[in-house]
Amino acid sequence: MVLVLPSFDIFSSLVKDVVSPTLGLAVKVSGDEEAAAWNLDSVKGQHLVTGAVVVDDMEDAVCDGNVALNGTCNQSTVLNNEAIYVCTGVIDGSKDGVTNCAHTGANDPNPRLSVFLKHSYFIHKLVFYARTGWTTRLQHILVYFDGACVHNVTYNATIVYWNISETSRLQAKNITLRREVFYDDDYYKLVNFCELEIYTCKRKLWGPRCDKPCDVNCAECKDSASKCLECEEGYWGANTCPNNCGQGCESGLCNVTDGTCQCRKQGQHWVSPKCERCSKDYWGANCTHECSKTCTGTDQEGYCDNTTGQCLKGCSAGYWGDNCSTTCGQGCGNTCNAKDGTCDCQVGWKPPRCEGCSKDYWGANCTHECSKTCTGTDQEGYCDNTTGQCLKGCSAGYWGDNCSTTCGQGCGNTCNAKDGTCYCQVGWKPPRCEVPSCTCGGAGCEGDNKYVFSELSRKINVAVGKNSIASTTLKAPKPVSGPACLANNGKTESTMVAIPSSAPECMSTAEGDLKPFWQVDLGEQYVVAGILIEWDNQMKSLFGIRVLLDGKQLYYSEKPMTNPTEVAANDLGQVVKLQREKFQDNKEWDDPLLRICEVEVYTCRPGYYGSDCQGICERPVCENLQICSPLDGSCPQDAPVAELDCSKLIIVAGCFVHVLVVALCILAAKVLPRKKRSGTKPGKHQTDKDQTKSDDENKEDKGDDKGEQSSQGGEEEKEGASSVEEAESQM
Repeated sequence: MVLVLPSFDIFSSLVKDVVSPTLGLAVKVSGDEEAAAWNLDSVKGQHLVTGAVVVDDMEDAVCDGNVALNGTCNQSTVLNNEAIYVCTGVIDGSKDGVTNCAHTGANDPNPRLSVFLKHSYFIHKLVFYARTGWTTRLQHILVYFDGACVHNVTYNATIVYWNISETSRLQAKNITLRREVFYDDDYYKLVNFCELEIYTCKRKLWGPRCDKPCDVNCAECKDSASKCLECEEGYWGANTCPNNCGQGCESGLCNVTDGTCQCRKQGQHWVSPKCERCSKDYWGANCTHECSKTCTGTDQEGYCDNTTGQCLKGCSAGYWGDNCSTTCGQGCGNTCNAKDGTCDCQVGWKPPRCEGCSKDYWGANCTHECSKTCTGTDQEGYCDNTTGQCLKGCSAGYWGDNCSTTCGQGCGNTCNAKDGTCYCQVGWKPPRCEVPSCTCGGAGCEGDNKYVFSELSRKINVAVGKNSIASTTLKAPKPVSGPACLANNGKTESTMVAIPSSAPECMSTAEGDLKPFWQVDLGEQYVVAGILIEWDNQMKSLFGIRVLLDGKQLYYSEKPMTNPTEVAANDLGQVVKLQREKFQDNKEWDDPLLRICEVEVYTCRPGYYGSDCQGICERPVCENLQICSPLDGSCPQDAPVAELDCSKLIIVAGCFVHVLVVALCILAAKVLPRKKRSGTKPGKHQTDKDQTKSDDENKEDKGDDKGEQSSQGGEEEKEGASSVEEAESQM
């Protein structure tokens, strides 16, 4: 910036003895005119070399740090001791020329005002702001840098600038202003003005021209880049401010000399005075985590690493891990390794950490050994470590959760490993075949109510003649199918025949039916004990077929089935359905057809129960005169027949038939065991054999009497068999 004013020779005589030619002075004056300025860099003789003032633009760009602002100061006296006249008013940034102007006392013989800077700086420029109406009181102010007089303000103006040339700049920390002479119109030697600005380099620059950068951690420096006057926030130390303030310092700031600071609070625990690390009981980035209570250590040395929380001196007994926060296994005893938790396990516990039972033990303390009758493997184990329940079932002959109960002696190989029930061999009492039943004809039979119908078929086909349907039926001109009912008409060993032969006896679904089915409605619900399916001999692919009872799948053939196919069951239902799901070679009409000759659906006769009617009820006629359940052989809990209301004719007839059936069954049970057999049939009790042998031994002694008794016994047996058949026909 350049300001040009007319030359005034008069000023050369006023300043030649005051201002050193090596100091640059630019004075902005005002009177009746606007402010003017002169360059006094070269004062020669009595004359001013030029009337132009040149202020380098670079100076404004890099030398704008007013280091006096809000600094500290003092003065020799204060006019009338009034607060509005103290020195702080000249370094508060206010430039209105009215309020907060420094003013020494009227009778002060050596009036003085000093400003103390934070550091020693290269001073580039001073700016004085006069008190309104008293510009003359700037005249004859002497400027001292650290006690040495360097300048005399010789002119008065509202604002006076002193720009110090690059070659003449000095360093100073304390700036003192004195006034030793009167101005012509003033009555006292006073220091009285309103603002002082002292300029040096911008932050992070130094040197006479402010063109050298400070070290990266320096906010201000002098003499060299590494001589920091001020550190950047968060750093401290001599020269280059090499140290970081402690992580726990409030606002991240610390003393630039020694790094001390005020530690943060709010749940954080730092060690004063530098707040660089956590206190002995805490760890983490903000020292908010407490060391584990299971760390060992001392109050002097601490308990855990302040960064990671890792215990310094190991763990208390029973704990392991870096932070000693993991409990040792229950089976460790006192052998737990504090680093990895491994132990020398006590008996029954699983290594390496003894946290659970080994494969052969179970229970809260792994003190119970798995049952020797559990099946399993060394890899998978034998029983559940908590309950002791066998994982893979029981060895043959045992049952129960722990496979600790022996199956009944009469079970054979039919023992259920879950509940111990069996299909009892002849002579044993269901459901678990643990107790021998009475052998008819032997001792103690009189008090036993076990009835055996060994001469009667156990199953009844309830599908014959019932309503049946099919998804489709095969039509001419290929070999044709009869209607769906041909599959449950009671005739077997038939096949489809080609037109115009006689009518077929088997049925088939039609070509193009990708999900063919056939089903029969039994008319009411039965306990289905088994299903027998006879396929047509032209059906080649016997697989991919589902057998359903009321929508519940009983059987599915992944592999080819035998013909006929037997399906085991013991379920309550009404609708039996066969449905084909897939096929392989779709050649002409062979597949995926359902080609059925007969379907037989069995339920058990009274006195039998279970799959394929293998179970024999303990009491076919229960105490309440009800028939035993065909599902499980149990007695229904319905009210006895005697309590039924038989007032109406139809009920009377029903009750009569029911009682007649029961009577005939009882008669048959008592008569049949006495029948003499020429040989032993499968299923016959051992006591029958013994009785026959005994009869043979006594035959010679008893002679004709024995023959008569045998004849009478035969007639009684025929009577009994006739009674049973009659009873069953009534059912």
